[in-house]
Amino acid sequence: MLKRHALVRSLSILLVIFIVSFAVPVEAKGVWGQLTSYWQTSTTEPTDPTNQTDPPPFDGVGLAPEAIARGDQMLLESARFFEDRDAFDEAFDYFKQVALEAEYLGSGISRFKRWNQPMKLFMMGEYDATDKAVVEQVFRWLSQIEGMPPLNFVESQAEANYTYLFYPLEELETKFDHYPPDNWGIASIWWDGNGHMTEGKGGISTDKPDREGRNHLIQEELIQSFGLLNDSYDYPDSIFQQQWTLVQHPTDIDFALLKMLYSPALTMDMDVDQAYQALIEYYGLD
Repeated sequence: MLKRHALVRSLSILLVIFIVSFAVPVEAKGVWGQLTSYWQTSTTEPTDPTNQTDPPPFDGVGLAPEAIARGDQMLLESARFFEDRDAFDEAFDYFKQVALEAEYLGSGISRFKRWNQPMKLFMMGEYDATDKAVVEQVFRWLSQIEGMPPLNFVESQAEANYTYLFYPLEELETKFDHYPPDNWGIASIWWDGNGHMTEGKGGISTDKPDREGRNHLIQEELIQSFGLLNDSYDYPDSIFQQQWTLVQHPTDIDFALLKMLYSPALTMDMDVDQAYQALIEYYGLD
């Protein structure tokens, strides 16, 4: 199963951007924007052995303890990208790919986007205790990132600014406009004219991926909803890997990208050069 991405035309004042394997130039830009990412099934299987792991069986609720422990370690190790200029430059090159490349609007314009208000997430549909536990674990990791706004669960869709849907695929496809057929996971975000996210919506198929695949998709779609919206072939174990993987936690470089995007040094009106300079000064690497 491979991910594919595309840019799609604007609808009224809403700019809709689908990430797929080809780009259709967008002719008009609105005050608001939406970006949608998704997984699409494929008969192609990954061949890179680094993508094929056999974690110990786990029959409890949530991620396997080994995955949580490894994710905790990756969060700690992400500090290395802010202690050495060469390591920082490596991560920043990846940051440009994941935070910007999918966001070109056909006219060469790009901008960073992130949440600057609390995320209020409502889970809806046929989710189970493990699904919720995986979301809770993502929240625990991301809450440790400087600049990240509060991340909360709410009790109703009316209270939410992010709705996470869990349905069998056939039903899930009816919950999103322009849902690409046969995709197992999807996420959309909306932002205002300042690059601040205002709303999000994600969806996970409950009848297609197995438990391990579902755990992966829950993390990947949710984490992308924080503003890292592109995928890449560069890091096989990254949560943003273009090919289908079963990684069960973000890597150190994934956490580094989130730290860059939510750094107090970064503002959403900065271009790439301004962002680089602000970040290296903030982390004392200039």
